[in-house]
This record gives sequence, C-alpha cells and structure tokens, in this order.
Amino acid sequence: IALVLGASITVINALDAFYDYRSLWIRRTVNLARLKNLKREMDFYSTGAKPGEYEYDQITKFKNSLNQILQDDLKEWLKLRSGAGDQSEINSQV
Repeated sequence: IALVLGASITVINALDAFYDYRSLWIRRTVNLARLKNLKREMDFYSTGAKPGEYEYDQITKFKNSLNQILQDDLKEWLKLRSGAGDQSEINSQV
C-alpha cells in the first residue's frame, strides 16, 4: 500500500508541476477580465450607435483588440509550455 501511495503522490506532483494549475488559473482570470472589458466596450458602443450605422474604424479596433488578447494568451501558453524558453522561438511560432 505504501508503494502505491508513494507512486500516486509522485504522479500527482509531476502533473501539478507540468500543468502549473495556479499559474494557468491566474492567466485565464486575466484573459477573462480583458475579454469582459472588450465586450463591455462593444456593448457601450452598440448602445449609442443606430442599427446599421457602425463605423468601420471602430469595428476594426474591436477586432484588433480581440486578436491582441488571443495572441497574448497564446504567447503566454507557449511560454508556460516551454518553461522559460527562448522568446525568439515563441515569437516565431505566433
């Protein structure tokens, strides 16, 4: 029994170190806050605009903001997976 428990604890610790749940939770919380902020800005904009009269420049800014949030999330995920990693390698993958 002790051997099985010892092996189980080792596997659990290895999984925890590999996935780093706390760091993932913090990063996902930050991303969620950024996405909620973007949605709030879009809702505010759409409330003040007449239907069908949306400005192309503003819609493009919203799209660029969304793309930036998703790109930052991907960079952070790749950085987490590669350890400290080489930043130039991460940038070339994105």
